[in-house]
Amino acid sequence: TEGGATLRTALQAFMKPIKDDARSYGQRCADAVVELARQGSGAKRDGAGGKRDGAGPRPQLVIRASLDTLAGTRGAPAGELAGGGTVPAETVQRYACDSAITRITGRGELDHELSHATRTIPASTRRALETRDRHCVFTGCGRPLHWCEGHHLVWWTKGGSTTLPN
Repeated sequence: TEGGATLRTALQAFMKPIKDDARSYGQRCADAVVELARQGSGAKRDGAGGKRDGAGPRPQLVIRASLDTLAGTRGAPAGELAGGGTVPAETVQRYACDSAITRITGRGELDHELSHATRTIPASTRRALETRDRHCVFTGCGRPLHWCEGHHLVWWTKGGSTTLPN
């Protein structure tokens, strides 16, 4: 398929063995996937393949966590990964040291309003949608939200507003 060919071509650029490379084919494949993810995230590396220089956008990992979890309160619950699974409270706290944190504290913030002039769903509304629904709400679907696109209940072209309730 076209997608498979694209992926194979991208991986091959990172899989070529270098002089005296003792890595197996499988190890080179795994290293290529990691490097492809780094490149895709925009996290640049120095010319020698060393550490990130901090330039470019950073990968986004969405973890839902309570204030108690972030504060390190004893017995606080684990964080929830947006794609499923949990993250120990200690790990959530460590990630929070160098991250952007979006706060959604209650119903008022979930009712984020936008004008009809905006058709696409802004990031803040998408995060509120994910917090509210957690999975696709189409009858019988249930897919994780990170696999889905947001849609208007009343289509935008029919006068529907780009708001969380719609």
